[in-house]
Amino acid sequence: MWRIALSTQQSFRFLSTRSVGICRYSTADVNVAVQTESLISKEVLLKMRKETGYSYVKCRKALVACGGEQNYEQALRWIKEAAVKEGWDKAAKLSGRKASQGLIGFASLSDNVSVLVELNCETDFVARSAEFKNLVTELVNALRNCASELLPLPDEAQKLTVKNIEHDKFRMMDGRTANEAIVATVSKVGENLQLARASVISSSPANKLFGQTHPKEEFNGVQLGRFISLMSLGHKSDGSVSDFPTTQLGQVICQHIIGMAPESLGEPGKKGAKRATQTEIVDAVEGTEEERSANAENESDTGEEEDLNASQVDQSELTRMDGEETQLLHQPFMLNPEQTVNEYLEEHGANIADFLRIEMGQENIKTNDSSVHC
Repeated sequence: MWRIALSTQQSFRFLSTRSVGICRYSTADVNVAVQTESLISKEVLLKMRKETGYSYVKCRKALVACGGEQNYEQALRWIKEAAVKEGWDKAAKLSGRKASQGLIGFASLSDNVSVLVELNCETDFVARSAEFKNLVTELVNALRNCASELLPLPDEAQKLTVKNIEHDKFRMMDGRTANEAIVATVSKVGENLQLARASVISSSPANKLFGQTHPKEEFNGVQLGRFISLMSLGHKSDGSVSDFPTTQLGQVICQHIIGMAPESLGEPGKKGAKRATQTEIVDAVEGTEEERSANAENESDTGEEEDLNASQVDQSELTRMDGEETQLLHQPFMLNPEQTVNEYLEEHGANIADFLRIEMGQENIKTNDSSVHC
């Protein structure tokens, strides 16, 4: 017991010249602090640890610093302020380390407005932790609240509108900035954390905005994953709408976008570039059989022979012919490769106005508007 008390006294002597928030230390209070520490119950420590996520040692220190269990709310404020200070110091030390892991979080605000954030960390271990997922969820919910202050958003007839929120002006539900919330978590997980994007995305009110993450995980009502696709889906004006559920239709197309990675939408009436057959490639490089026969006669007449091979063909043209289809509407539909995405949409009287596919670590998507804050 004597050793424990001595350790506690030494600890408070070290902190005697410091103050954090509203709770102050003084050397004269050391004996009182030691007595207060012995009166802190296990139940209160468990409650604070569950509420804050900090270790028992830090929770006990906060309660002792603020005079015991009766000042529980003050102790909560103390530990949060201390965590922010510790987090800023640690964040500065870790800032140069590569943060290539993490998660994208997504949630809908209305039928045509959604929000997403991407938070990066150093390891997959931290990305899978409840602490990290909880922070992503809090950021998404705060951004959803922020986005509601920006409504109504401009009505864009076709393209999706993307607004990036300035990170230093982006506030959490408790009033902290996003950066303050992040550095507080840095002190818990011990890794460099970076908010890569915080965006509000909207479509025309006439359409419905769908989003899907992969691998999909629901955490406190927020979708989490390493990939996300967003799509503005509408119905044809000719009234040819099927009974197929719109939500299910939107989800399967979003899954297709993630899996098949289209680069552009394409036009319904125009065929996209398809993977060429071997015969088509030979014909493109060497000409059709009739053309080859004619060329052979000409070469015989002139006495010249031209050695034409694939290396002499424009490489971009060959790549286009032999590449995968990159236009969404003309790609074979993932769930039924016998028909294209456009044919599948035609069956259900639907059309796609625009889409986005975002992969974790991808550069920020081009925005239709300047960055904003709320």
